[in-house]
Amino acid sequence: MKLLLALCLAAVASVMPSDATEGSIATVLKNGRPHVSASALAADAGITIKTLPGQTAVAACLRDRCALVKETVREEGEVFVPVQSLADALGLVAVEDSGTRRVRFEPARNLPSAGALGTVGSLAPNFTLRRLDGTPVSVSDFRGKRVLINSWARW
Repeated sequence: MKLLLALCLAAVASVMPSDATEGSIATVLKNGRPHVSASALAADAGITIKTLPGQTAVAACLRDRCALVKETVREEGEVFVPVQSLADALGLVAVEDSGTRRVRFEPARNLPSAGALGTVGSLAPNFTLRRLDGTPVSVSDFRGKRVLINSWARW
């Protein structure tokens, strides 16, 4: 009898919706759009959100891929990032469950492999820019040498 009762309870529990879908993150509506908190992203998805000094934009990092996310909401010391902006920036697909207001991030199917992307310490793709005096310079001009690319702008 106890075994039958245990089996019935297990069967009911397996078909009932759970409060937290595995691998998903709770969303909150901010400005009419779903957002996720930086702390939930770090704990549940392995996505780190790094604030940038003096800017509202943040850097979102997942393993060896980082991208800038310009839209954020900051409330009571917490950073909230729009779900779709985060997914677009990191090349992910946001799978939302509107019934429970949760989201799961999955890799986009058409992304190049990690080895095809530039990473710290890897060879940079060849490109040409203009120096301050207007003369062109290419990465290939420095073949065989270590190069530090310092990018800046004057607005």
